[in-house]
Amino acid sequence: MENKPHFVALLTYSSEIKSGKSTPFSNGSRAGFLFDFQNKIVFGSKNFLEIDLVYPNDIVKSEITLYTDWKTLNKIYIGLDFDFYEGNILIGSGIVVDLLNTDFITE
Repeated sequence: MENKPHFVALLTYSSEIKSGKSTPFSNGSRAGFLFDFQNKIVFGSKNFLEIDLVYPNDIVKSEITLYTDWKTLNKIYIGLDFDFYEGNILIGSGIVVDLLNTDFITE
């Protein structure tokens, strides 16, 4: 079963000095996402739009698919800020710009 992307985000990758990473990030790579409304990292994948590799300091739009429960997904909204990690290393920050799969939203 293939997971559908949940939202589009504008991702800002940290500099090489901040992240310690000098190599590019691949399309489809997994990351840990940390949202303000919870104290735990949620894992998911990033699929860059119109590009295959992203370098430190780049800003890119990406479709994000989270591997989590509907209670967490229900808290996602346009304008929500978050950080994303590779392992325990902060590699950037993002903001939700569009909701794609709204099946998880409850009134």
